[in-house]
Amino acid sequence: MESLGILDDSTDGIWVGLDSVQDPGNLGTILRTLNSVGGKGIILLGEGTDVYHPTAIRASMGAIFALRIIRSGQREFVDWKRKVDFPCYGAVCEPAMDYQSIHYPNRMILLMGSEQKGLSPSLAGACDQLIHIPMKGNVDSLNLSIAASIILYEVYNQIRKRG
Repeated sequence: MESLGILDDSTDGIWVGLDSVQDPGNLGTILRTLNSVGGKGIILLGEGTDVYHPTAIRASMGAIFALRIIRSGQREFVDWKRKVDFPCYGAVCEPAMDYQSIHYPNRMILLMGSEQKGLSPSLAGACDQLIHIPMKGNVDSLNLSIAASIILYEVYNQIRKRG
């Protein structure tokens, strides 16, 4: 695994940061989706499941071997973000900007919270913009990998349309 040091002002592409993700199936599915949209890598923040757990590898369908993998503490990430100009969008359940109303850049990090607690306040505070997926009905959240997929495909489609 690599460190945040590989991300600098010359780094491009779509990255996903996961805050203490617990389910290896969710992790693997997010890796698979990230690879399908041409993403560059994943940043595993805090204490979470092992990226090399057999369920994560199986769910990734091999995408794990095509992406960069970074491991970082939450505090380390917040300190890094203060020093580097890397656009960061944090997905939250509470009211925030509609994820489809944002103009996503070609170079960005999508931060997603854990399945139980969501995005930690310190990581949410490090984001340039908080976003949410509006929902109608009785549920208050989506499965982590489903929510990540919805947002990643919005980012991908915007970038694809720009050429």
